[in-house]
Amino acid sequence: MLPEVFEATCSLASLCGGAGAETEDCDFGWLHVLTRPTQAAVYLDGSCRPVGKSDLAVRLPPGAHTVRLSYGRKWFWKGKVVIKARKVTQLRVILRKHRVAERKVAEKSPAPAPEKRY
Repeated sequence: MLPEVFEATCSLASLCGGAGAETEDCDFGWLHVLTRPTQAAVYLDGSCRPVGKSDLAVRLPPGAHTVRLSYGRKWFWKGKVVIKARKVTQLRVILRKHRVAERKVAEKSPAPAPEKRY
């Protein structure tokens, strides 16, 4: 199932702190991440450390960003979002369990000893 990604016009006054919302200080966008199950770790742009846990809103510069979500060791999602200045991009993802490949160790009989030649 593909995640739902959509944009909404945000209230700049609430995001930028009230008065002066139309100034250059507000040339950024917001990413709002919603997941099921909640409390998934949110990683941005290849970072090794999460920026937080879902449900989460993060202020980002405009442009393409890589988002990785993980919950435990078996639930994850990775994709790209495009952030636009003065817009809220909402990412809704239902995480699915991914099967971890089981490693089967084949039992091998010991190799025969090499023949000795005299």
